[in-house]
Amino acid sequence: AAELDALAVRLATTRQLRELFIQLAVDQARLRELKVLEADTEQLVRLVSLRVDKGESRPIEKPRAEVELEKVRLELATVAADEETYRKQLATWLAGLPDSGFRVEADLSELPDLPSVEDAIAEALGQHPELKAAQARLETRQAEIGIERRKRLPRFALNAYAEQEPDRRVFGGGIGIEVPIWNWSSAGIRRAEAAKAAQEARAESGERELRARVIEAWGACKRSGLVAMRYGTEVVPRVEKASTTLERAYQLGETGLLDLVDARRLLVAARREQLDAQLEAQLECARLQNLLGRGTR
Repeated sequence: AAELDALAVRLATTRQLRELFIQLAVDQARLRELKVLEADTEQLVRLVSLRVDKGESRPIEKPRAEVELEKVRLELATVAADEETYRKQLATWLAGLPDSGFRVEADLSELPDLPSVEDAIAEALGQHPELKAAQARLETRQAEIGIERRKRLPRFALNAYAEQEPDRRVFGGGIGIEVPIWNWSSAGIRRAEAAKAAQEARAESGERELRARVIEAWGACKRSGLVAMRYGTEVVPRVEKASTTLERAYQLGETGLLDLVDARRLLVAARREQLDAQLEAQLECARLQNLLGRGTR
């Protein structure tokens, strides 16, 4: 049971490391997106300034573009601070890892295979260390009952002796039987049986709780995975196409700055929501993996 308790602690540590790794991977992906957006917005500011200087755009459009650039830079600074925090936290867990200048590689769209809910429950019941530890404690309680019951059995003893007399030597032996007249161990048996019953109740409760947790985590993993997939295949590609079309139209003078800014804001929001959806999917599916006991195999 002690070994299984240690395994449960190791599984909890693995879960925490997984979450830190995922958070860091998402924030580094955000940073890459925002740096590209910053460069694109800087180019837009230069284009707007040029058009204002030529009299092709109203003067008010230049500060509007500059405000958009500052918003991007503010978000970039915020995400960079979060990324640094997760990076330093991960470095404290992994000895020898520098707390700066390293990147993690993760395909955030890639999720572990989702088993059926029945298979997930069966795997969790067979593999989760907390449940194994509870079963080991139950076996210990059963063994304690056996020990107490054996105290009630008659005890046998063999003895032998030899005596030296002046004219002879005497040898003898015997069998001793100790029969408990008063059942002193009855209280011990009752205590052991009560401890076993309490452990059985805890084990059954733990099993029901684990079943419920697996079902909830399985549903969350499936739901969040579908949302993340739809963002990647449907939402973001369409918003990117609309933004590219409006940017070309602005360069040709066929639309105004406000329309372009709105399109870019929509694109930024869609990409942010996509990363949020991927983060949720990764965390929820990692939680399911943890419940299945897959972090220590």
